[in-house]
Amino acid sequence: MMESSTIPDLEQGLVARLAEIERKISELTQDREALRRMLLKVRKESLGRKDVTRTNSYDRILIENEVLQALRGSSSPLSNSELLDRVKRMHPKINDNTFRSYMHRMKAKGLIKNAESHGHVELAGDLNVLPEPTARWLPHRLRGRSPYLPPPKDDQ
Repeated sequence: MMESSTIPDLEQGLVARLAEIERKISELTQDREALRRMLLKVRKESLGRKDVTRTNSYDRILIENEVLQALRGSSSPLSNSELLDRVKRMHPKINDNTFRSYMHRMKAKGLIKNAESHGHVELAGDLNVLPEPTARWLPHRLRGRSPYLPPPKDDQ
């Protein structure tokens, strides 16, 4: 027969294990919802294989598009932290350094630029379409199907 002091210890141990399982379920549920949102976005925007060379390229493209949408929807430049908060709603586990790397790439591509106020960015000119160097990597059939892609050129 068990001693009376081991019953509370056993109970505490079981409660702790249940709490840990509940925490893991919560994390997995958040991950599942983030993936569902990303899948819906991919389907909605018909990203196809746009500039995808590695497995994390889909995430990068989705994050870049989220940043561009946020900047298009804002009447003033946005701070990097505001953009990161918005991106984390879609991709909760993004590392801050990864986000900075994506922002740097977007600046190098000419999609965004630093604003006058420190730590803020804005769209670099009229970006209704991607610059041609990025667009040339896209399959011809995808051009003109997304607000981010230039329409196909008629060869006639």
